[in-house]
Amino acid sequence: MITLVLGGSGSGKSEFAEDYVVGKGSLPRYYIATMVPMDEECEKKVLRHRDMRKEKQFQTVERYTHVGDLSFEEEGIILLDCMSNLLANELYRKEGRNKNTAHIIVSDLVTLASKAKELVIVSNDVFCEGKEYDAFTMQYLDCFASVHRELAKVADQVVEVVYGIPIYEKGGIGHETTCK
Repeated sequence: MITLVLGGSGSGKSEFAEDYVVGKGSLPRYYIATMVPMDEECEKKVLRHRDMRKEKQFQTVERYTHVGDLSFEEEGIILLDCMSNLLANELYRKEGRNKNTAHIIVSDLVTLASKAKELVIVSNDVFCEGKEYDAFTMQYLDCFASVHRELAKVADQVVEVVYGIPIYEKGGIGHETTCK
């Protein structure tokens, strides 16, 4: 099963996704963190977030590209946070795959989902700002939109989080989570 969780910056999407996974019971919980720590501030943020996830019994895996190659000792629930970092890593890092990136990422995620009871993917909604961008940024946004469209097709659930409130766009009938 694949659940795609979307939301704007500060929407509560990551917190929702973590609580959603914790609410699934005692299955092993794997957290795939995709942000490459580029400086000391990022390193501190990574350590702080890793400590917070440990309290929720997540096993953190730092993985920046090629997520379909991952394997796990036990089948459990995988939370990948976040798609925008994974896409940037696949597009622009030396070890990434910068051709057919959207299709390759979705294929990797379907493969990853086959290794779990459920895969929960957190992604940013960056398409509502209405700004004009340079060609480099537009390439990223076009690829990001393709990833979202392809993921939404294969996902069992698509949840948009707005102001901490989950709105089920696909699936999830009767499974809405209330705000804390």
